[in-house]
Amino acid sequence: MNKLRPVAVLAQFRKHGDFLVCGISTQLQSADPDIDVVVDEGADDFRDTGLRQTSVLRLSHLFTIPKDRFRGRIEFLTEQRIHHLRQRLARFLG
Repeated sequence: MNKLRPVAVLAQFRKHGDFLVCGISTQLQSADPDIDVVVDEGADDFRDTGLRQTSVLRLSHLFTIPKDRFRGRIEFLTEQRIHHLRQRLARFLG
């Protein structure tokens, strides 16, 4: 059985409903400063995320999850946080 891994949902594709997600890690050394986002416990929206400790939203680790394979609970990133992640990814892809 595969271990559930924490992810942040960036978008849901309309046609099939699959999710575009990025990995979440508590291993701060894994952060790529050019693209990843560190959310620390002092962030205004930290309590809303459901994260338990300072974590890295790893835009450098994107993948899709078919909607019928999506398991676990969905934590909530604020619309502002999701917008920031999407903008950061767009800038990186240039």
